[in-house]
Amino acid sequence: MSEPEPAAAFVVRVTSGQHGPRIRLQDLRTGEVREFASWAEFLRYAETVGSRSTLR
Repeated sequence: MSEPEPAAAFVVRVTSGQHGPRIRLQDLRTGEVREFASWAEFLRYAETVGSRSTLR
């Protein structure tokens, strides 16, 4: 039996700058890139995506 295909696949890059972390997330399926200025903002987005998919 084969594994189910993941609902989302992302590459996350984190850099630290003068004003805190810069979190860049690229969706590997669509190529869409999102940028977040805080971990809280990133976590809100991740929770939204997680609630729409079977991945938790």
